[in-house]
Amino acid sequence: MKSPLNILGVLTLVAIAFPTVTAVGMLLGVVPGLVLAAAPSLFIYGSIFHIFAQGLELHTGPKRLVLAVAIALVSTSAALIANQSVYKSAAALKALDVAASAPIEAGATVAL
Repeated sequence: MKSPLNILGVLTLVAIAFPTVTAVGMLLGVVPGLVLAAAPSLFIYGSIFHIFAQGLELHTGPKRLVLAVAIALVSTSAALIANQSVYKSAAALKALDVAASAPIEAGATVAL
């Protein structure tokens, strides 16, 4: 598991330290740009999974079950917290929306 994490770590470093490389990757070929854009998320999730998998391998019996439940609770709460911030941001943006009081009519001529 360490080799893919090492590769993702290097790609994450490149993507964060040199964001223009990601943009150039998108222009030259979509796949390199997408790989560089996804590398930081994949690195974080892969590292978290690796840590939890190691923790589950170390424990046996009831400790393993307690650890698995704790991992599930932490993962679920992290997702819910992230979703709440997204919902708050969306609500703030919706509050800025303005509805037209009447249909908008185009003028007699339209200049291009």
